[in-house]
Amino acid sequence: MRQITAYVLKETLPLYLAGFSIFMVLMTTDMLASYMGWIMQFDVSFWAGFELFFLKTPQFMSMALSAAIPFAILMTFGRLARDSELKVMLSSGIRPIQLMVPMLALGASVVPVLLWVEHQLKPMANLQHEETYYRLSGLPTRVQQEEMYTQVHKGILYTAGSVRRQTDDLAVLKGVMVRTEHHTFTAPSGTWDVKKGTWSLYDVKQVNHNTGTWEPRISMDFPSPAAQPNFTEKSSFIPSGPLQKRMHDPELPLAEQRKSQMEWGRRFADPFTALSFALAASALGLLLRDRSWAFILVVLMVFGYYVLWIRTPALAEVGALPVWLAVWLPNGVFAALGLAVLRRLL
Repeated sequence: MRQITAYVLKETLPLYLAGFSIFMVLMTTDMLASYMGWIMQFDVSFWAGFELFFLKTPQFMSMALSAAIPFAILMTFGRLARDSELKVMLSSGIRPIQLMVPMLALGASVVPVLLWVEHQLKPMANLQHEETYYRLSGLPTRVQQEEMYTQVHKGILYTAGSVRRQTDDLAVLKGVMVRTEHHTFTAPSGTWDVKKGTWSLYDVKQVNHNTGTWEPRISMDFPSPAAQPNFTEKSSFIPSGPLQKRMHDPELPLAEQRKSQMEWGRRFADPFTALSFALAASALGLLLRDRSWAFILVVLMVFGYYVLWIRTPALAEVGALPVWLAVWLPNGVFAALGLAVLRRLL
C-alpha cells in the first residue's frame, strides 16, 4: 500500500505544480494587460504597476491552488490508463479506494494553506491593492458604496440602486427615483452634493400621477434627504475577526449583512474546494481509459465549479437561497458527484 501511495504521489506532484503554474499564468495574463493600460493612462512607474499587480496574486493563488488539484489527478490517472498501469493495478487486487487515498491526502494538505490565504493574506492584500490603486491614480479617496439606498424626507421618497462616494462631499447615484405627491422622477444616474444639499438627476423621465403622462427632462435638482448614506467597507477587505462581528450588526442593511455572511462563509468553504475536487476527480479518474478525456474533464470541472461559485452569491443576497447553502453548494455538488461515482466503483 505504501509503495502504491508513494508511486501515485510521485506521478501526481509534478503535475500539480505544473497545473498551478498554468492556472496562475492564465489568470494573470489578462490582468497584466489591463495593468499595462493603467500604467500608460496614469503615467506611473513600472515598479508601481508591479506593486499593484503583486497585491492581486493572493486572489489568483487561492484559485490556482484548488484548480490544479483536478488537473493533476485526472492527468495522472489518464496517463496510468493510457499505459494500462491502472488496469493492471485494479486487476491485481488493489481497491479503487486505495488509489484515491493519496489523491485525497493531496487535497487535504492544500486546505490549511488555503485557510491561511483566505483569512490572513487575501483581506490584507485586497485592502492594500485598493488603497494603492487610488493613491497611484491620484484619486482623492478610495471609493465606498451603499447599495439600495432608500429614505423618506419631508414627504418625498428618495431611492437609488447605489450611492458611490467619489469625494468627501460628492457621491454618484445610479438607478435613481424621486417620488413626490404628484410626480415620479426616474433617472439612470445623478449626483449627491453634500455641501449644497442637493440631488441632481440627469436624463430624467417625469411621470404625472394624475394624467399618467410623462415627459423627458435633461436634468433636475432636488433637496437631498437628511439621512447620509451608510458607506460600508467591502467585506472582502475586512479581517476575519471584525467581519464576524459585522455580519451580525443590526444597523447594517439586510443585503450588506448577507454579503458579510457570504464572505465569512466562503473563507471556510473555499479552502475545502481542494478536497471536494480531489474526491470528484479521483473517482472520475478511475473511469478514464484515455488521457484526452482527462483534459476535457478538467475543463468541465473547473468551469462548472466556478459557474456555481459566481452565481450563488446573487441568490443569497436576495434571499432566494440560505447563505449557508449558497456558500457550500459548489463543494457539495462535487462531493456528491465523487461519492456517487465511488459507489458505482465499489
